[in-house]
Amino acid sequence: MTARFSTLLLFCFSCAIQAQTSRPSEPQGTLSGRVTAQGKALAGSVVLLWKQPMQEPLGIETLSGLTDTDGNYRISNVPPGNYYASVTAPGFFLLEDGRPSRQLRPVVITGSDSIDKIDFQLQRGGVVTGRVVTLDEKPLPEITVVLLPETAKEPSYNQPRKRPDSVKTDDRGIYRIFGITPGRYRVAAGDLVTAYASNNGKPAITRTFYPNLVEESKAPLLEIKTSQVWENINIKSGLPQSSFSIVGKVVDDQSGMPIPNAACGIDIYGNGEIKGGISGLNFTNARGEFVVDGLTAGTYRISVPSHLTFGTAEPPEYFGSSEDIEVVDHDVESVIVKVSRTATLSGTVRFEGANEPSLLAKLQSVRVNLFTTPGPGKEIFFQRLVINKDGSFSMRGVRPGTLGMSLNQAGVGASNSFRISRIERAGVASEDIQITAGAEVTDLTVVMAYVNSSIHGTVKAPTVEPGVKLSGQVYLYSEKTVIGFAQIDERGEFLIQDTPSGTFRLVADIQVAGSKPLRTEQFVTVTAGATVELILTPIRPN
Repeated sequence: MTARFSTLLLFCFSCAIQAQTSRPSEPQGTLSGRVTAQGKALAGSVVLLWKQPMQEPLGIETLSGLTDTDGNYRISNVPPGNYYASVTAPGFFLLEDGRPSRQLRPVVITGSDSIDKIDFQLQRGGVVTGRVVTLDEKPLPEITVVLLPETAKEPSYNQPRKRPDSVKTDDRGIYRIFGITPGRYRVAAGDLVTAYASNNGKPAITRTFYPNLVEESKAPLLEIKTSQVWENINIKSGLPQSSFSIVGKVVDDQSGMPIPNAACGIDIYGNGEIKGGISGLNFTNARGEFVVDGLTAGTYRISVPSHLTFGTAEPPEYFGSSEDIEVVDHDVESVIVKVSRTATLSGTVRFEGANEPSLLAKLQSVRVNLFTTPGPGKEIFFQRLVINKDGSFSMRGVRPGTLGMSLNQAGVGASNSFRISRIERAGVASEDIQITAGAEVTDLTVVMAYVNSSIHGTVKAPTVEPGVKLSGQVYLYSEKTVIGFAQIDERGEFLIQDTPSGTFRLVADIQVAGSKPLRTEQFVTVTAGATVELILTPIRPN
């Protein structure tokens, strides 16, 4: 497996989970525990269990258990694999060692395990409520109200993304945010990007901080404590911002001819960085002309195609974007967007040393992704690649850049026993296959391997007291390329699934509560179809 493909390991984690080849004959595990709040059983809370990727699930591809009147839950028939566990209880936040925590809990199921005492301690959070009104006290409905911590940090990769910090006002202008973790916060009304509201025909209210301040640094901080309710946190917002239009034409960058029926998206910029976008609402007419209405003052680019034209829509024949467009206090006209033709790729998939017909049939249930990377700071083109039953594939609408492919992470109760070994062009393997605008590439070969081995390990650190929780990560290297990854759960267990056969370097970074991090490295030999059992004994600080 080449270095190019390994860099997409975490990239693939952000994709939607796709059900893949299951292994129903494998032994199933059980997870159980108790959920309490202020030391008392919390009935009716939901414990969720899902496989990597490392994001909190959106209600799909999960296993779950409901707590009973004693706060106990049980999740049965859990296939072997790496999972994350969390608890959903509106109005509460999670405690870890007596402190507020947003960390997800890794759980490793290696067979018919019966893992108990995976307990969750919750605490009732704070509440902030009030009204959002105009300067003359008229209610503002459907206005976003957000809670901003004093020190805003980007969430780490294994923190949940769902947070109780953003709500909409009702028809009376009233909002209520609950389940707030203790801390110091500012309260603000209005979207950070006002064009979202104005483009949808709603009032574009400049973000206003409690009580009626525009500058965040001058807004007061609320000290929110456990179970505390802050009432009458009312915000007075100014008048809605005016909105304007951008008018222009989309043309071929080579011939200058207008491009009809092109879907135009709007990229929104601020301080030189993209802040968001609006897609799927604007198309060029027969003369290549477009009109984008409802934009507040700001910096924009018109992009082709719109981001919402993928999926079942026809692949776009053109791509490109305008220069920065500054909207100040009037409509902007005569914008010219020059676009280039997209590329077309085709080729075949083959397997190394295996029965191709049977593997091609299994591959039909696996999501294969094709992407091109145009360069630093530029948008990566990413699209699902449909592979036919005979192993052939063809894709239109591809943008220029360095070609790559990846496989989606398998969902709950599923396994993905395929690995992309390399991509060949005209029979020559390369990590730097460049796709140019308008190209028709017909000589691609995607070489795959079928892998069905695994590595199960247990961390036993002689310097760690019994009962102390462990955490960390394990990486499997083929030379300098990461080909496998797993989390270490609090018991010190880890499982790397779907590994190829061969000899590899295994590196474990281990965190011990109250102690310095530890590291261990060793070589491991994997045999096809087998599970390697390891005991790791870290002896030196990382």
